[in-house]
Amino acid sequence: MPSPVPTPDTKVEAITTLASAGNGLELKCGIEADAVVWKKHGAQLSDDKRSHQLTVFEDGALFFSKVGLHHIGNYTCMDAENPSNTQVHRLQVQTMPKVSVTPVTQSHLHGLDIELKCHAEGVPKPTLFWSKGDEPLYSSKHTTFYYDGSHVVIHDAKVDEDAGTYTCSAHNQAGTTRKSVSVSVLADKASTSEQTHKEAGTFVVFHSQGVTAYDPLRCLIRHKVTGMFGNFKFIPDAMEGPLTLCRPDAECEWGSAVRVGKDFIYVSQPDQNRVVVMEAERSWLPLQVIDTDTRPSKMWYVKHLDQVWVLCQGQIESEGNNIIVVIRDASQHIQHRSVHTKPVGNRFDMVQDLFIAPQNDLGHEFDFGYVTHKNQKGLFKIDLEDMEYTKAVDFSNYGCIPTHVAFVPIGGHVIVQCVSAADQHSLQLTLDYLTDTVISTTSLTGKPMTSPDSRHLITADQFSGRVTVASISEEGNMETTYEVTVSASISDVAFMPAASHHGYDLILTSADDDDVIVMNLITGKVEKIPGSMYLGSSQSWHPSAVIRHIAASDTLSSYLMTPSMTSLDILDINFRQVACEFPDSQSKVILHIPSSQTS
Repeated sequence: MPSPVPTPDTKVEAITTLASAGNGLELKCGIEADAVVWKKHGAQLSDDKRSHQLTVFEDGALFFSKVGLHHIGNYTCMDAENPSNTQVHRLQVQTMPKVSVTPVTQSHLHGLDIELKCHAEGVPKPTLFWSKGDEPLYSSKHTTFYYDGSHVVIHDAKVDEDAGTYTCSAHNQAGTTRKSVSVSVLADKASTSEQTHKEAGTFVVFHSQGVTAYDPLRCLIRHKVTGMFGNFKFIPDAMEGPLTLCRPDAECEWGSAVRVGKDFIYVSQPDQNRVVVMEAERSWLPLQVIDTDTRPSKMWYVKHLDQVWVLCQGQIESEGNNIIVVIRDASQHIQHRSVHTKPVGNRFDMVQDLFIAPQNDLGHEFDFGYVTHKNQKGLFKIDLEDMEYTKAVDFSNYGCIPTHVAFVPIGGHVIVQCVSAADQHSLQLTLDYLTDTVISTTSLTGKPMTSPDSRHLITADQFSGRVTVASISEEGNMETTYEVTVSASISDVAFMPAASHHGYDLILTSADDDDVIVMNLITGKVEKIPGSMYLGSSQSWHPSAVIRHIAASDTLSSYLMTPSMTSLDILDINFRQVACEFPDSQSKVILHIPSSQTS
């Protein structure tokens, strides 16, 4: 990445402060001055309690009521009358490790293997170790560790020796987090019904005939829901006819789907101007419908606010007339309704697009999103809790219109892909999330995305197949490490936990053939996997009518689902092979639901 836009030279040694995320912090300004101002990236900070929990005290101290990873960086206090009189504070932030394990309980027959999985993230990166009771586990003929020690296999399990509680501990400078699993070892005569069956979650596919749930481990269909399903738990008050999942005598139309809490799936139906709420486990049955504005398409779940944000497209032929609605208390077992964001003037705002940060492994919460308007050179910052605009970010100096936005928790960066309206030249702008100041620009085409662990920023050019990878340090510094051209063109991009190193691999589907591409984000090494067991001619892909969306699983599973030319395929990325193949349902909406045995 290019160097940040320079600020006035100040020969001042930085004072380093280390803080823990979630705590309060006070930075004292150590200069003599009648009035003090604080700046970050040249932008003055002021009291902003609602937005970023910042307060400037009368004595010149800067107070953070709740420190987050987005606060990492340099803060300068200076004399309001003499800007050369300054002091620089370098804030570093650490987070407790976040740990997940699977399965939380399991039973095995005597003589079989026990497999335990653990995933942990934090700042700094935590180290993992396993223990049984109070005794640490070590590698031996009986115990094997895989994937950087996160997975452990106990071979030839014994009833007396290997039953008990196993704990995965993740430790870093901020502290230690532990999660345990309970293991029972059954005698040979125990029935198979007492054993715990392995689980890898469920892929839920929304297609023209309804909904189908697939088991990736056993290559089975778990459940089907037809378009004529009508046994909803909640029935709307005003109904012109019987309530069914899809329109009678018509194919089902789906927009997008999100997982909400542990219990629900929300999926939009553009042709019916509504969102359907479904059970997320066991039955995958529809429960209720929520009316929205016209043609709901994209959706986001904001976990810490328990909101589902929905972008409604309005009329198909209109552009830039999208409307945003929000469903609050989304994970609650209640009858829901959608509400509009706060009006601008005397009307609801008509937008081009909406950008909200996806959930990340570090548990960092972004309280703001961004909105674009048709042909406008800038972003509008929106408070997700209050559902109203707080600031306009002007890009007129760069002469470009935003098309994509990525959020980087470590360091609090917002990456904006911006295209010139005059000559279609593409710029990538880096904003400071706290001040919305542009701190760097680079000439780069493609869509930016941040890995779930916030360690890499990738920019994938769909048309050329070029992928640019930047590493992100724990101080929030971004540096381009390499560029790779992986294919003539790219259909979709996703992240999957890596088998060979701590962190993530990049997964891409080719738009030119059935290949699935795995890219090691550390080394840049690229592997191609046949995405289908059917060997057809690549000439049949030109032009391709198949959009090969990737539905990636959670951090403790190695499966993904994606369409090929003739089938719907589940791949095991760890083994680099197709695991299951089903008749193609021509669906673009696929969602992975993690196993209920994951904690």
